[in-house]
Amino acid sequence: MSTTRTALVTGATGLLGRQITAALRDAAYTVIGTGLTRATPPLLRLDLSDSSAIAQTLDDMNPSLVVHCTSSPPPPPPQKPD
Repeated sequence: MSTTRTALVTGATGLLGRQITAALRDAAYTVIGTGLTRATPPLLRLDLSDSSAIAQTLDDMNPSLVVHCTSSPPPPPPQKPD
């Protein structure tokens, strides 16, 4: 009997997320990748500041593993004094 292992990777469009996704696929995981601004199919667009969307995605996908690879956006540049 075979067990499907499913991994949800946040930030799958980034440098780390792409590498983790590839490694998990090599390890026979079914990978569900998410992103925000660069998520195009088959990746899911998921806003991690939306707790309802996160809960719905976890309920829908039921992953056996979640790998969080997103990063915070850089701070805005300093403003020049008036």
